[in-house]
Amino acid sequence: MIKKLILLVVGIMMAALFAGCGNDTPNAQKEQAGKKIQVVTSFNAMAEFTKAIGGDKVEVSTIIPDGVEPHDFELKPENMKQLATAQVFVYNGFGMEPWAKQAIEAAKNDKLVSVVATEGVEAIKNTDPEEIKEHGAEDPHAWLSLKNAKIEVKNIKDALVKVDPANKDYYEKKWHKDKKKYTFLEKKRKKSAKNLA
Repeated sequence: MIKKLILLVVGIMMAALFAGCGNDTPNAQKEQAGKKIQVVTSFNAMAEFTKAIGGDKVEVSTIIPDGVEPHDFELKPENMKQLATAQVFVYNGFGMEPWAKQAIEAAKNDKLVSVVATEGVEAIKNTDPEEIKEHGAEDPHAWLSLKNAKIEVKNIKDALVKVDPANKDYYEKKWHKDKKKYTFLEKKRKKSAKNLA
């Protein structure tokens, strides 16, 4: 009788132990939800967009220091370390960071989600010969247009949702709030332009 009782108690303890192991996945998701997403951005404008959407869910570092021209920047070993441990890398595209693709490959970070913020943006055509000589036929400063900035921010939001689906609602709310703001500012700018004409 005592043997059966001991076996019953041991059986209940084993069942409880295995039931606890089965709950690791939700706990792991909760733990991930509490950690900040490590994001590396190429330069300050991309960092500002990322912080606007990511808020307190992201830890953002920037490769190119303020005051340094992105076209002239050369990667350093510490930048490769940043990319090797990051979860997301946000860069503008349109030739602004000619080193980006090579850096992504060299970082050897299989978990890195890279975001070309200008994906889906219609490039502004350069007409000034000096600008064409310096930047090419397309103006890479896409974020200066409110319409383009809205697209860039959406691309960043989509990447954050991909990496951190537990906080999807948070990123979506911030995106919709920002989208309304950009739309309002774009309408205001167009109205001001009409009044000046």
